[in-house]
Amino acid sequence: MRQIVNILIISILVLEGCFAPGNIVETLPVLAGDTLSLNGYVYSLPQTSFKLNMEVVRTRIIHGPYYRFSEKLLSIKDVPVRSSTTYRISKVQLESFEEADPDNVFLLRQVSGQTDLSPLLKLGREGLIYDYSQALYTGKQAYLPDASHEGPMFTELSMERNTVMSIDTFYKTILTDTSFIRVPVLKEQLMVKTIDEKAEEAADFILELRYERFMMLTGNNNTQVSDYSVQRLDEIEREYLELFIGKSFEEKLQYTYYITPSGDGFFENIEILEFSENRGILEEGSDDSEVLSLRIRKTGKTDLLRDPIQPEKLSVQTNALYYRVPDVAEIEISLGGRTLLSDRYPVCQYGVILSMPIDP
Repeated sequence: MRQIVNILIISILVLEGCFAPGNIVETLPVLAGDTLSLNGYVYSLPQTSFKLNMEVVRTRIIHGPYYRFSEKLLSIKDVPVRSSTTYRISKVQLESFEEADPDNVFLLRQVSGQTDLSPLLKLGREGLIYDYSQALYTGKQAYLPDASHEGPMFTELSMERNTVMSIDTFYKTILTDTSFIRVPVLKEQLMVKTIDEKAEEAADFILELRYERFMMLTGNNNTQVSDYSVQRLDEIEREYLELFIGKSFEEKLQYTYYITPSGDGFFENIEILEFSENRGILEEGSDDSEVLSLRIRKTGKTDLLRDPIQPEKLSVQTNALYYRVPDVAEIEISLGGRTLLSDRYPVCQYGVILSMPIDP
C-alpha cells in the first residue's frame, strides 16, 4: 500500500507540471454509441488478462506382435495386450499482462489554454492508466498438429527367413501287368512359418544375445570388449524385446488460452476446457472428462479506498484524471477439484477507480 501512495504522489507532481494558470482540461468517459469528437488524449484504464500455457503429453502404447508368447518363452508378465492412447497434463504456466479495458475509455481534452499532455505517459508506465501506444497481446488457442506415426511399427521380426522348405511324401500308384504298385514320391514346397515358430526364433535370439553379452563382460570368450559393442547388444535386445512387450511413444502438445476475469464480485470460477485421460482436450464434456477451471478470489486490499457514495456512471472531471488502483487476487487452477497451480496476482479490474485532482 505504501508503494501505491508513492506512485500517486509522483503522478500528481507529474500532472501538476503539465498545467499553467488558465489551462483547463476535461476527462470524459467514452461510451459505446457516443458521437464525441476524439480530439484530445484518449486513454483507457488497464485490465488484467491471463495467458495460460499448458503442455499435454500423449502416450501411445502399441502391443507387440508376439505378446501372447512373452510369458511362455521369456517369463515376462503383464505386457500390453492391446494398443492404447492416454493423455496427461505435464505442465501448467500462468502469466498475467495488462491490456486496455474497453468498458473504461476516457477522453482528456483541452477546454482552455494549452497543455503538454505527454507527461501523462508516465502514468501508463506505472500501470495506473493504459496508453494505447503500448503493444497489445493478440492470441488465441493454439496447439501442435497431430504427429502420428506412419508405417510398420515392428520390422525386426526375426533374423531367420520367413519361409521354410517342407518335404512331403506322396505315393504314386503304378499299374503293371499283374498288379498295382505304390511308389513313394518326394515333393518339396516353401511354407510360411507360423507366428508360434517366429516368436520362438525371436525368443531364442534374445537368450543368445544375453548369453554372448554375459560371456563378453566376464571375459570368457577371450574377445576384447568395447563399450560400443555392449551398447549395440543392448539396443538389439531392446528391439527384439519390443516384439513381446510392445512400443511406447510420447508426444508433447502445447496449448495456449487467454482469459480475462470480469472483475464482478469477490469470487469467479471460469471453466476453461474439458480434459479426458483417454481423449485429451475436448470441446464438450463427456462421462470420462474433468473440468479445468480458473478460480479467482478477491482479497479486498483496496476496499478502504472505495467511495461508498460514488455513482455507478462516472461523471465528467475538470482538471482531474481517472485512474485505477489494482487489487490482489488469489488464483487457483484446478482439474476435477485437484489443484495444479496456486498463486497471487494483482488484478486491475478488481481494484478501485479513483480521480486525481489537478491544481492548474
